[in-house]
Amino acid sequence: MSTTVYDIGDRVRLYFDVTSTAGVYVNTGVKLVVNKPSGTKLEWETSSTNSTAVDHYSTGKWQKYITVDQAGRWTYQAYSTGSAIVSQGGAFAVRTLVAST
Repeated sequence: MSTTVYDIGDRVRLYFDVTSTAGVYVNTGVKLVVNKPSGTKLEWETSSTNSTAVDHYSTGKWQKYITVDQAGRWTYQAYSTGSAIVSQGGAFAVRTLVAST
């Protein structure tokens, strides 16, 4: 599987779903953790109705846009803070943009 590659300054969409044990999309609180290449950890947590930290755009569907500012491998993981099931994550790469001459 190939890794998506971005440039420093790009806006990256991180998205994930929240489902019940029966596989039905549900609304619940979520926590999103992003690990920068430097080791710095970014975290956002939200309730099922508060969508200021992470955008809740449909039942059981969440997203967060971040602007990447470091080259290297970034990882992210989403968790449910309620009784629903979510533990989705991923990784992407950011390259240093080399100026053309």
